[in-house]
Amino acid sequence: MFAYCNGNPVVFEDHGGDRMNASIMVADSGKLDGQNRAKIRQIEAKKAEKTRLVVDVSNTIPLPVIHGKYGVSFVIDLVNGKIEIYPHAGGYIGNASGLSLSMGLVSNYDGDNSYAGTFIDANAGWIIGIDHCYSPDKPYQETVKATSLTIAIPTSVEAFGNLSKPSAAVGSDWYFDAFTIDLYN
Repeated sequence: MFAYCNGNPVVFEDHGGDRMNASIMVADSGKLDGQNRAKIRQIEAKKAEKTRLVVDVSNTIPLPVIHGKYGVSFVIDLVNGKIEIYPHAGGYIGNASGLSLSMGLVSNYDGDNSYAGTFIDANAGWIIGIDHCYSPDKPYQETVKATSLTIAIPTSVEAFGNLSKPSAAVGSDWYFDAFTIDLYN
């Protein structure tokens, strides 16, 4: 219990939920003074600058061996007032099919068209699931990646019947260059 914070949720924190971050390491070493707190705030601010909200609508079409998938992702940057719209298409192996709606966070986002190109994707769920994708263009810790909560949306009697069993799929998508909407101009 409380493994995410080294067994001490009062003193330690892990906002990302995926690893011990700099603030935990500094606090753990007992050197959390004013100067280190300022450095921690700078690190956290830089991480926040590269994080965006993503909303995705996709449809998976069952084919004999590899399922086809197409959709559109909306990467939302409220700080800078931009929405980037990325059409995408790809192929999957697994038993996922039908329409889905996903919402999550993109990390390591470096600006315009950071979400374009090839992404490796894995997802699993049962009506509600989790989806994780990343770009293989850089080392994993540095690359653009997204983790989302996904909801299956039945569009037919057959699709509704498929919701009675869990689904899982692994594949790859190609995200095309974005169409950008500037909310402030």
